[in-house]
Amino acid sequence: MPGARLPECGGLMDRDARPSLHAGLAIRPLPDTVRATASWMAAHPAAVRQGGLDPADEAVVLGEWQAVRDR
Repeated sequence: MPGARLPECGGLMDRDARPSLHAGLAIRPLPDTVRATASWMAAHPAAVRQGGLDPADEAVVLGEWQAVRDR
């Protein structure tokens, strides 16, 4: 996530990209990336994981989150 500064990302967004850009890294437009990703996912359906938790695990996580939030 551009701009995200989550503690668990360990400074990911603090990396200076200039050396990579000077070495030839090309940043393509987001719509191109989205199209390429969708194309790859369509061509490799077995490699695409379905996200999310099963309902029982989700209920446990939400219950714990609500207990912490309501303190």
